[in-house]
Amino acid sequence: MLLDGGDLVIRVADRGRGFDPAAIADPRLPENRLRPGGRGLLMMRALTDEVGHEPGAAGGSVATQRWRMGVDHPARNSHP
Repeated sequence: MLLDGGDLVIRVADRGRGFDPAAIADPRLPENRLRPGGRGLLMMRALTDEVGHEPGAAGGSVATQRWRMGVDHPARNSHP
């Protein structure tokens, strides 16, 4: 976890076999609702400002999540 110019950035690495995030089926589609998988990515994309995935240096993959914490963030400028 680190601060990058006012953004909160979290990087998580694993030693799994890795995957292609673009190949994960959308779990919201009716044909995928009962299939396992994809919900973690769905949540990451919904709850963060930016999500990235890349292969790890020693195998596996690295997921990066970024939250923009600055005062110019749209959620901080909207009023109900």
